[in-house]
Amino acid sequence: MHLKHPEILWALLLLFIPLIVHLFRLRRFKKEAFTNVRFLKEIELQTRKSATLKKLLVLLMRMLGIAMLVIAFAQPYSADNAQDDTTVDYTVYLDNSYSMQLPAPQGSLLQQAINQLLDNWPEDIPLKVITNDNDYGPAPKGELRNLLLGIDFTTRQLDLNEVLLKSAPASNMSQPRVLYVVSDLQQRMDPGTSIDPGNTDLRLIKLTPSQADNIAIDSMAVVDTDPENVTISVFLSSSNSADSKPVPVSVFSVDKLLARSTVTLNDQMATAQFTLKKDRLERARIEISDPGLDYDNRFYFNLPSDVKINVLHIGDSLPSYLSRIYTEDEFNLLSTPPNRIDYNTLGEQNLIILDQLPILPVILQRSLKEMSENGISILQIPSMQENRESWQSLNLAMGLPSRDSVVANEVLVNRINYDHPLLQGVFNDRVANFKYPVVKSYYTLNSRSQNILEFSGGVPFLYGSNGNYAFSASISPENSDLLSSALVVPVFYSLGLQSLKLPQPYFTLGKDEQADLRTPLEKDEILKVGSSENRFIPRQQNYSSFVTLFLDEQWKSTGHFDVLRSEEVIETFSINHSREESQLRYLEDTNFPELTTYKEIAAGFDQVKSENMVNELWKWFVIFAIAFFLTEMLILKYLK
Repeated sequence: MHLKHPEILWALLLLFIPLIVHLFRLRRFKKEAFTNVRFLKEIELQTRKSATLKKLLVLLMRMLGIAMLVIAFAQPYSADNAQDDTTVDYTVYLDNSYSMQLPAPQGSLLQQAINQLLDNWPEDIPLKVITNDNDYGPAPKGELRNLLLGIDFTTRQLDLNEVLLKSAPASNMSQPRVLYVVSDLQQRMDPGTSIDPGNTDLRLIKLTPSQADNIAIDSMAVVDTDPENVTISVFLSSSNSADSKPVPVSVFSVDKLLARSTVTLNDQMATAQFTLKKDRLERARIEISDPGLDYDNRFYFNLPSDVKINVLHIGDSLPSYLSRIYTEDEFNLLSTPPNRIDYNTLGEQNLIILDQLPILPVILQRSLKEMSENGISILQIPSMQENRESWQSLNLAMGLPSRDSVVANEVLVNRINYDHPLLQGVFNDRVANFKYPVVKSYYTLNSRSQNILEFSGGVPFLYGSNGNYAFSASISPENSDLLSSALVVPVFYSLGLQSLKLPQPYFTLGKDEQADLRTPLEKDEILKVGSSENRFIPRQQNYSSFVTLFLDEQWKSTGHFDVLRSEEVIETFSINHSREESQLRYLEDTNFPELTTYKEIAAGFDQVKSENMVNELWKWFVIFAIAFFLTEMLILKYLK
């Protein structure tokens, strides 16, 4: 037997009251003078023994009645599956990622999960509810009802190990816990490693949508542009390989329809192309109509301001390969010899290429240090006859190792660091049989570096990070065939693009991207971001010639956002959700044989009711109390 309120048992001290009354109750006798006893009735004599027995029975019934009442108020119960007196913490993880938008009999999968939780969870058992981006409780479900009904979808996603970690309490890690995972089990929930639940009883409830087909607007791209028109391609994808129905695609500017086309899916893909007037594209969006997921039926985009990246080449003459890479439609390419530099324009550049300078003048060295601190990218292409001491101070300020001795030995560039930030997204595939360039002589370095291209043995050829880069050898045709290699274009083009991260037609929410705006600010001036719903100050960094905006966790919704300087709109950003969940790739619950799995929420929560099923005993103790008090009355009335 267990008690819900054992502290009430202190009221048993009340039993001393009738006992004290019994022990100290004295009967006083009063003498009366009678003239004649002849008329008195006959009195039945009571023995002292029978009188004492009656008093003891009355005292016993009274004390038992009071004791039964006290125990009844303590609410005794018996549990069928009681685990001693140890309490169990219950946590329910509700997957609120966008794949839970798929239709179900009670709305979306997420709405159905919330409704069934509120319908089936026991009223008197507190629970904690966690989602991908929030947590609620612990509290009884009645207190959580309004909070749970207000749960919205999020782009954030967790795998099973992350769910376990989030559900863990901040203290008392040894307490038994039960964690229900309610999800459609998208593949991103696979932790990739074994699951160690510890002292957590992990239970899995896999939700299945009534319709698992989805067509999504995957992305868009600007494929051609001229002074008046722009041509865009819209890419659609389907989760069903057998889906070949025609899909209408519409392009809007604000709420005005600009164009509409119908495409047919082929091999789960389709492309729609539109040629639109530039001056009519304001807060543009693409829409389709599909009964699957709702979030990927809209795609926001915008044509960013026409800004070109400034590239300055400092060297004897402008190499032809730079002119072919940094074309006029994207870049402003200038070249100047080292003795004719206009130092007033250095701060306007985005990328400075130091091409085989034998010696670095002191005044240029000081200016380059300042440019590096102001976010301007610098690339060093060394001369094999350079004065190395003149470069040491600059390399130290840029965080690069100094060049040491020359090695006159022909080596092959044989490794590309595809994971380096400079090359991420540059190559579609990691080619194994690439035709790498050869270098005849190179410099050794006096410390380790972050390599981008390497010789055999991990010796760096191109190295650096955060806008500061250098080659360890001359790339002139006399020393290397890099300029005739397929590597030269992607490497130099990526150097140019990353020197000023221009705003794109769209950004992806939650991807931690950044954009550079060529709008110099005053010392205490900041940029703000505003939409139709709210306004906030984004994380930003101010340089001398541009401002970097970071699209991080502060950006919480999709749509169009105006970047404001005071109240002037200087740029518009378009934000979209990631399309990772649109393909509807699911795991099966059989992928987790070590977990307890349920097909329905009701069946899973019935286990909680079974584990906490109790037999309420307080009513019996009230009946016993009434019986004892009635017995006391009968004894007083009938026992002579």
